[in-house]
Amino acid sequence: MDLPILDILTIAAVAFVAAVINGLGGVGGGFILGAALTPVVGAKAVIPLISVFSIFGNLSRLYVYRNSIRWDIAAQFIFASIPGVMIGANILFRLPEHLVLLLLGCVLILGFPIKRHLKKSQFSPGIKTFLVIGFVFGVVSGTALGSGMLIVSALNNIGLHGAVLLGTDAAIGTVNALSRLTTFISLGMLPADLIALGVVMGLATLPGTWVASRLVLRLNVAIHGYLIEFMLAGAGTFFIIEALLNLMITDTF
Repeated sequence: MDLPILDILTIAAVAFVAAVINGLGGVGGGFILGAALTPVVGAKAVIPLISVFSIFGNLSRLYVYRNSIRWDIAAQFIFASIPGVMIGANILFRLPEHLVLLLLGCVLILGFPIKRHLKKSQFSPGIKTFLVIGFVFGVVSGTALGSGMLIVSALNNIGLHGAVLLGTDAAIGTVNALSRLTTFISLGMLPADLIALGVVMGLATLPGTWVASRLVLRLNVAIHGYLIEFMLAGAGTFFIIEALLNLMITDTF
């Protein structure tokens, strides 16, 4: 892959913006990168490539929020997600993408009434709940964009907000990205040139994460919670629309 320097700089700039968005809410940056990268590297290479970007983005957030991490919760999600990643990566090119998008969109949107119901009923999730969500997150992260929504939604629903949510999500995301990277390389889905491009994108996340961390410190918990919900609702709606459009295109051809 021989990209002009202007294209590389443009991708790096998009990665910076994606890092700022991820730094504010833990989610959303992957969509921007996916839209920018697909015309350049092709749809099938996007998810493996973003796994490289995710390592840098999550490591930088992990450092920034290192004192605000719920390691007990993160460990449970990480333990369950690793086998899920292996399964998801192996079915990446076999499962119709519109089904994954539709399922994920419904889960995200339905999370709001479920969250309010659980809050009223004083539901306290245990290790079984975390393990199930972690496994599903692993499968989806190996198969489609936007899997971080599942973890952010779960963490938000159990009462994590602000720096604690972002730090815990970064801990989970770092191990998940490393697991995805290893799996994609072993399957021959991530050649050296894509890894190099991913490293360039990853380096652009470092200043983006710093900018986002300054903004988060100025947001109170309530506002940040509403921001997370807004991003999740928008992503859920986007997933459903994208799934329906993909289904219509498939039926047409």
